[in-house]
Amino acid sequence: MKSDKIKELNQSKTPIVVFDKELEKLQNVVLFPKKLEMANQFIKKHGLLKEYYEQIAKQKEEKK
Repeated sequence: MKSDKIKELNQSKTPIVVFDKELEKLQNVVLFPKKLEMANQFIKKHGLLKEYYEQIAKQKEEKK
């Protein structure tokens, strides 16, 4: 019976992911505030990649 289940999992296209529920308590916690601030300043100054803005525009069109 175990071998059948293992074969079924191996042939499955969907990955099996298990995560520790303890991580949920970190969901809204900023772990690296200095790096986050640096990244936000960089984005304000330079903006994001052109491809990002194109992707957002495409998603907005699809929703209409």
